[in-house]
Amino acid sequence: MNKKILSLVLVLAMLLTSLVMVVPASATTTEELKTKGYILRVHASSTANGESIVFLLSDGTFMVFDGGGSATDAQHLSEQLQSIATAHGLDEVVISMWNFTHPHGDHMGFLNSWSTYASNVEVREIWYNPTDWGGTSYGNLLAGFYPNATIKAVHAGEEYQFADVHVKILWAADDTNEQYYETGTYGTANYTDLYGTSSNGSYADQNNASTIMKLTIGSKSILLGGDAGYEPFEYIYNSTTNNVSKNDLDCDIFQVTHHSVGSASSPAIYSTPNNKHFAVMTPETIILPAGLNVVNMTLSGSRANTSGTIAQNWDGATKATDYDGYYGLLKTFGIVDAAAKEGTAIFDSEDEFTKYQTGTTADGKAYYMAGWLNPDDYEGTKGKQEFFTADTDSNIINTKTEMVAGASVRVVTDEKLAGSGIRFTSNVSAETVTTLEGLKTAGKISAYSFGTVIFRAESLDSIAGAPSVQSLAAAGEQYVDIAAEDGLVEADGGYQINAAIVNIKEKNYGRAFAAVSYIEYTLANGNKMRVYSDFSETDNVRAIATVALAALNDLQTTSGEVDGWNYKYAVTTTTVYQNGLYVEKTLDATQYSLYSAAKREVLASYLINPENKADYDGDDTMVDPW
Repeated sequence: MNKKILSLVLVLAMLLTSLVMVVPASATTTEELKTKGYILRVHASSTANGESIVFLLSDGTFMVFDGGGSATDAQHLSEQLQSIATAHGLDEVVISMWNFTHPHGDHMGFLNSWSTYASNVEVREIWYNPTDWGGTSYGNLLAGFYPNATIKAVHAGEEYQFADVHVKILWAADDTNEQYYETGTYGTANYTDLYGTSSNGSYADQNNASTIMKLTIGSKSILLGGDAGYEPFEYIYNSTTNNVSKNDLDCDIFQVTHHSVGSASSPAIYSTPNNKHFAVMTPETIILPAGLNVVNMTLSGSRANTSGTIAQNWDGATKATDYDGYYGLLKTFGIVDAAAKEGTAIFDSEDEFTKYQTGTTADGKAYYMAGWLNPDDYEGTKGKQEFFTADTDSNIINTKTEMVAGASVRVVTDEKLAGSGIRFTSNVSAETVTTLEGLKTAGKISAYSFGTVIFRAESLDSIAGAPSVQSLAAAGEQYVDIAAEDGLVEADGGYQINAAIVNIKEKNYGRAFAAVSYIEYTLANGNKMRVYSDFSETDNVRAIATVALAALNDLQTTSGEVDGWNYKYAVTTTTVYQNGLYVEKTLDATQYSLYSAAKREVLASYLINPENKADYDGDDTMVDPW
């Protein structure tokens, strides 16, 4: 054989922990994608708040954050997802991860009307901490709409990867940070903490339970935080544990939390005393996903004054509020000349409001508003604002290893070496390595490596999307992650990596295993991401008994080399499978094998006729050894 092979052997198969840097499966696309971010307009009934943020990922799937509060929002979200997919040549809407920041109606209320649209999208993973806040209604709806999706709670310090998006959790509601939730008087009730109840039996305020996360995509970072107020950011600012510190607040794009509003006890993130938090962030761009708030608190009539005491809703009704509101934010950021507008409407008309939907703040920051001009207006750019396009190099996304069809048996007769087992092979072209080295030279990546993930084929029935460490771990399935620690060996312009599991349990000789290989990149910013090979159940699933039988019967009528393989061992018998049994067969004439008599004996040892075939349907555990 002309190509040298690097064999990577797992001596004892064991249960491993999850590595959470994974690329989900791609949807069909007719063009090269780059990750994009959109804020969608929301109309959460009389609250005039809400949030609906969508990312189209480079692999053709979506990440979604909340969705708004009304039936109108449900329709709008469904239509915009389909619109974005169609515009980019995608034939389906697949949501790799849907994050629900917290269970308030203006963020999750759309679920009450989502049944009409739920079947229009495939959802693989749902993040929701915990699933029964505010009662079990939202959690029950999610489980009912998407029974095959993984619903999980995330925790501060955890890191994940979706396509070229690196996600780090900075704050999530759990018992470890309960003391940081807002306490004292809130509204008309005396709240104790998030998990306590008020004097009227209601849950404590949940805005500060919003999950805060940082997305890093290429050279840019985005900080998203739902409705989180002062306390969670103070926790992050002071944290020295859980893989979280105030440096994590530094970002290029900041989603202004709680619709830009705050209260006396929990002021908005951009205002005193929170300016120390905002000073660490140093964003270039701010996004304002507040729906009609931008209209309600600034458009005509009895508009909010500088202290934000009264605002007029779109329908003419007034509402009292303690919030600084959008007027304060617009003034703080210098989006409008608020001083000149004192005592009058900031926006005297819809046309004037249109001028301020996107632009530049007084200190040079770009901004994007998600307000509506009209609650019935969904069409075109009025339905969403694209606020981000990734600068990830397309070569990182599109460069892959290639799994070789089938598998082979690693045959070892020397007891001093690791045992025999099933082996999966991947090809890496010389062009691929040239591309990877070019990415290093250009400073797009600092390092790259290769590996293979091997798992039980029946896991394919449980996972959402393509096989990867993340999809297997999310489904509670076991796997082994075999890194190519010794590097890659070059020969004749080609490269191969072999990954094997050995010392397989006798019960699992007939069990089918599957494999997928990957390239792991260390990006210029230090984050890691994986790009997996394309997977085929036909080509990349095999049992060791099946492979051993094929190897025993890989024979030639004459001695000599065929395609670089040397058939030099004379044999007169072989093993065949007849009527459900392995049977030794005498050949009509001498033939020639790749394997010596000792190695053929090893191969034949995987072909067992059990007295009770049910005993050989596979063991439920993959713990040492399989």
